[in-house]
Amino acid sequence: MDPADLTQHLATFVSRQDEQDHRMDQFAIALRTILKRTANLEPVGVAPPPAIPEPPVVQTSQVHMTAPMRFDGTPSECRGFLVHVDIHFKLNPQMFFSDIAKVGFIINHLSGRALTWATPLWEAERPIVRDYKEFIAELQRTFNPTRKATIAGKSLFRIRQGNRTVSDYAIEFKTLLSDVNWTNETLVLAFMEGLSESLMHELAPRKLPEVLCELIDYCIDLDNQIRDRRTPRERPKRPLPRLAPVFQAPPRELSPSSEPMQLGRTRLTEEERTRRFREGLCLYCGLEGHVRFQCPTRPKLHDKPEKLPHLRQLRRQALGVTCMSPIKDTKLMLPVSLAWETKTTHNTAFVDSGAAGNFIDVNYASSISLPLVVRETPLAVEAIDGRPLSCPRITHDTITVVLTTGLLHKEKIIFQVIHSPSNPVVLGFPWLVEHNPVIDWAKGEILSWSSACFGTCLIPIQHVGALNTPTAPPLSTEVPEQYA
Repeated sequence: MDPADLTQHLATFVSRQDEQDHRMDQFAIALRTILKRTANLEPVGVAPPPAIPEPPVVQTSQVHMTAPMRFDGTPSECRGFLVHVDIHFKLNPQMFFSDIAKVGFIINHLSGRALTWATPLWEAERPIVRDYKEFIAELQRTFNPTRKATIAGKSLFRIRQGNRTVSDYAIEFKTLLSDVNWTNETLVLAFMEGLSESLMHELAPRKLPEVLCELIDYCIDLDNQIRDRRTPRERPKRPLPRLAPVFQAPPRELSPSSEPMQLGRTRLTEEERTRRFREGLCLYCGLEGHVRFQCPTRPKLHDKPEKLPHLRQLRRQALGVTCMSPIKDTKLMLPVSLAWETKTTHNTAFVDSGAAGNFIDVNYASSISLPLVVRETPLAVEAIDGRPLSCPRITHDTITVVLTTGLLHKEKIIFQVIHSPSNPVVLGFPWLVEHNPVIDWAKGEILSWSSACFGTCLIPIQHVGALNTPTAPPLSTEVPEQYA
């Protein structure tokens, strides 16, 4: 091409380029003008452009967790082990990106017979080690083949509240509840079936919630209220009435600074002393007509102890009269002996007309090696105010023993075994009804027994006949000859 033509073409191209640049500048100026005019105008009827969703943030940091316990093949631990492993996999997906990584992690936490089962599968590179779901299914079939729903369903109708709180019973019930897929009506029936009889009596006249969770909360609140009501409360102590002197204490030396006033050996208060001075009463016995040093019931210090009626030694085994031990804390204690087989033991029995039976302490029976017999039907026992005792049921009786009271009164008796460390032997109301003894409560003595005891309990006394002693010969009626 001729150089002149080339120069002409280049000049034409440059002129066109300048013309296009000029037009572009005009377009830019016009666009800026339009934008300035429309900047303050609000669009009418034009919807805003849709928001572009931001891409989710993928967590790449590792969640630090406690390593699962090694599974040794125990069936009861299989379910918990697999749950723990599954949590690891879901919270750390960047670490377990393939099935073989998950299976390897599981095998690494096996031991015992479970590891023995999985080792050949890994060494032989079986296809199951590359399929996580199939490996888990085979592990469950091998070490946990039981049907959870069936076992849980049977257990829901077997568990009972017993002596537990409703809260403890509900925890066990809800634990089994997670394995079944029952309707609300069936679950309510199963829960009510396991409640204790005492709570069922409280629920009988009430309108109960129909939803299981509300019913459980209602029963828990009611059970807590009942248990709080049964808790013994401290009652205000009322002052005891003033009584006349009672001298049933064991022998002790008297001193001038300590004299028995009212019950026991307490000194008079200033108020009581002032009252007796003002009313002219005896400072010792509280009666009128004499003063303290003239009181007929006040012991003289120069008297011998054996001459004082309230300090004499009580006869423990008397013929026809059974003496009680000195009264302690207003209790009547009767000396007795128990005999069985070839053994005999002595103790004191608490005579309690408020007891509904004859009882013996379980620890005392064990200490004397007294054989016990299991009752066919346990016997419920409670305090007089209805509160349950530490041992709410009597489950054992003693064998038949021979109970001796005094020297002549013997009987065969069976004791019921309870926890009573303060009173090892208790003779209750049935014993008093059977023998109907006449008791001198002031002296603490059994004066006589009922007429029925003379034929059954009292040992007959062997009367000794008249002794055959030689007697003097009869006097002669003949007069000697020298006196005739």
